[in-house]
Amino acid sequence: MIMMALSKKTLGALLKELEKHCTLTQDFKRLLAGYRDQRNLLAHEFFYARASDMTNREGIEKLIEELQVNERELRDADQICMKMSENTRESSGINEEEFQKYVQSQLGSST
Repeated sequence: MIMMALSKKTLGALLKELEKHCTLTQDFKRLLAGYRDQRNLLAHEFFYARASDMTNREGIEKLIEELQVNERELRDADQICMKMSENTRESSGINEEEFQKYVQSQLGSST
């Protein structure tokens, strides 16, 4: 099933796959790449790179502010991707019920 194959890809690979099926403006490509980079920073480097900031209250407050900005931006990215996913499923004939069952099965198998 295509959804299972896509769920195993990295965010960078998914963006390349998206480009094969959609015409994306340069601005939108940069926006998605920025979200990817932001996600990668948070997942792989954020706390290590900012360890010295965690030694005092001022540094911790700065990190909290930065994380709050990141959260808002990534929530915006999630909304964009959810809408794109919805449009793609509709145009591909994948109904919402089938998709939700798949999502639930994947969530259940990861716990």
